[in-house]
Amino acid sequence: MKDKHTAQGMHLPAVAARLLRECTRETGYLVGWIALMILSAALRIRFTRLLGYAGDAALAGNAGFFTSQLGIIALLAGSSIAASVAIAYVSGRYKAETTARLSAKTAQCITGAQYGWLQRQKSGDLIQRASSDTTMAADLINGWLPDTVNAVIQVAMAAYFIISVDWRLALAYFGAFPLAVLGQTLVAKPIERTRLKALDAVSEAKSLASDTLHRVDTVKAYSLEETMVQRTGAKLDAFFRLDLKSNRVYCAVVPCGFVCAFLPSMLLYVVAIALAIRGTVSVGQLMAMVSLTTNVDSILLMLGQLMANVRTQSAGSQRIFGLWDAPQEKRGGLHPARETGDAVRLEGICFGYDGQQPLMEDLTLSIEPGERVAVVGASGSGKSTLLKLIAGLYAPQAGRIMVDGKDAEQMGVDELRTCLSYMSQDSHIFQGTLRENVAYGKPGADDGEIVAALRDAGLGDWLAGLPQGLDTPLGDMGSILSGGQRQRIAMARCMIHDAPLFLLDEATSALDNQTEREVLETLGKLLEGKSALLVTHRLSALRGITRVLVLDKGRIVEDGAPQALMERRGLYYQLYHQQEADL
Repeated sequence: MKDKHTAQGMHLPAVAARLLRECTRETGYLVGWIALMILSAALRIRFTRLLGYAGDAALAGNAGFFTSQLGIIALLAGSSIAASVAIAYVSGRYKAETTARLSAKTAQCITGAQYGWLQRQKSGDLIQRASSDTTMAADLINGWLPDTVNAVIQVAMAAYFIISVDWRLALAYFGAFPLAVLGQTLVAKPIERTRLKALDAVSEAKSLASDTLHRVDTVKAYSLEETMVQRTGAKLDAFFRLDLKSNRVYCAVVPCGFVCAFLPSMLLYVVAIALAIRGTVSVGQLMAMVSLTTNVDSILLMLGQLMANVRTQSAGSQRIFGLWDAPQEKRGGLHPARETGDAVRLEGICFGYDGQQPLMEDLTLSIEPGERVAVVGASGSGKSTLLKLIAGLYAPQAGRIMVDGKDAEQMGVDELRTCLSYMSQDSHIFQGTLRENVAYGKPGADDGEIVAALRDAGLGDWLAGLPQGLDTPLGDMGSILSGGQRQRIAMARCMIHDAPLFLLDEATSALDNQTEREVLETLGKLLEGKSALLVTHRLSALRGITRVLVLDKGRIVEDGAPQALMERRGLYYQLYHQQEADL
């Protein structure tokens, strides 16, 4: 799915302006950087002019002039060195802080984006934007604006000196400038086109590599290693071909770039030498002009490459704008609505995924405080979606959800989620240690609380046998764990959060019968006085449950006590006996 910002959607000044607005706290460093560049240029032009006078005096045999100006020359040289050191320090601080600022902004927007939007994105593409594209955005404002200011200063400095010497020199030099800039612009365009295509190609390759790593069990189970290597290799080959094409284009047009870059200086030197022969321009002035125009020549020489880099960086910047503009979860405070007296209440909920048939229509449901309710139904009936709606991961298209007597839409997600402990069916394990993974449920929890939660989740004996204890690293996505261990660690994280409302999505699906009974007994004690919705397809997990909701195609078709639903011989009865037959 493409973002509304495309690689060609915004002009460079607009891109830079948006990045600079994001880095307003670092503006002082940028202003200081520019001021120091202006000071350095003023010192250099004074130093160069003085050296020119000294050269003329030396040629005239006037050694006393050089001696008399030696102190000033040394002072100017020292001041220029000090200015260069200051520029290096200030620019370094600016680059470091803006890079950190943009990286933090991108990470914040990714983690704060709405769940549904994130589900539609490719993980590799998100990683590409958060890393390479964010770096390009930082490079843009760290390079383009200061480089532009520096170029203007260098050109203005050269113009000031050349015009002060002879207007004919200025006419020769600046008359060739349009040709130089035009030539470098033409050089930049073909390089830019191939680089932008290469960016898309490497993003596709990273997405495919990410999918392969995250689903390596499926890849190996179906012996897809060679297939995935070939597919990833094809994406990378496309990137390499485009990158090589970019280099070939650069090598083909670089001679034109050299000619264009040096054309103004060559005309200047020809006219200056002719005027020097006539005695209009001194040798010292000629030497000073050569010194001052050297930097301008370098700028013109790199202009094509710089323009290609800037446009590529602009394209990368606009890719992260797509993240910045992603729909964000509402994190604000609470605006209380009427009290309902229910732990959870859904009123007329309608929900469907983007552009698809509505999954739920006019769904109404109330859960009383302290009530434990199981949600059952066939696959695709909307069980997990119901819990995600209550958890604020999805927003209904119509209707409202009340949690603890408050309208969830008017609550910030931070406050909403302090009211509930949510455990999803994928039991995700984060990179890090056992302690860190459990403590995500309660930041700041001490080791005693973490150990108690692990014991309650049925991991006490396992923890006691770990040489590193809570400091045990769990590997990438819990690679050292069994499915049951991952699920129990996720349950411990849920337990330590200890909210008044528990939302458990297939919380015991990966546990054996004995462990399931033990965990459910502990969970039953933990849930005393609390409300709970338990999604399950294992009806054996309904011990201690006094109410069952049966969903079918997003509708509640049965609602009541398990025994009463069995006597009714409806869908719940069919599901129960179907499971018994499967066992």
